[in-house]
Amino acid sequence: KYFIPTFDKIQKENKFVKTMLITDTNSIVVLRAHRPEMNNDDLSVVRPIIKKANELKKNLFGFEAGKMSIPYRITIPIIYEGVHYGVLDMGISSNFFIEYINKIASSAHATSLLNKDFLKNFIKNTYLNKTPIKKGFLAPNFNEFFEPFFDSIDLNKEISQVEKEGRIYLINSTFKMTSFNNTSFGTILIAYD
Repeated sequence: KYFIPTFDKIQKENKFVKTMLITDTNSIVVLRAHRPEMNNDDLSVVRPIIKKANELKKNLFGFEAGKMSIPYRITIPIIYEGVHYGVLDMGISSNFFIEYINKIASSAHATSLLNKDFLKNFIKNTYLNKTPIKKGFLAPNFNEFFEPFFDSIDLNKEISQVEKEGRIYLINSTFKMTSFNNTSFGTILIAYD
């Protein structure tokens, strides 16, 4: 009665919220606000982050690979008067990060770089013409600015220094993208003149 209208309201207020569902303590989906007409799929198959949040009874946040994108998930246990009833799970579109990067890019060169091992796996299991890689998740300007000296950037250092066209740039690689289980998804790189 209240769940789907609440989700619709959240979506109007935040264009990045894409999915929302409630599971019970056995991680079986009880309510799904996004595309509720899809009732022929197996609702017992849930994401690992949901099972983990039910098990730990703790809030979990992190990137997760889907068939079509890399969403960011927010998973919150439902605990009322000390009783654990299940988990509320929301998926945030990776376009949020593209927009974030584009905002930074007005004062610096910025891009997000996926972990190479993960990227191979992602490409293998994804329809490339529909992935956020081509829309800029990997690069509004990756080839144009970063590729010529990419191999000289040490991602383990918080700050690297490179020279391009006679100018010195500091490359900040402190913003690591990790998932709820500490899987490394990649790094946001910001280059300051």
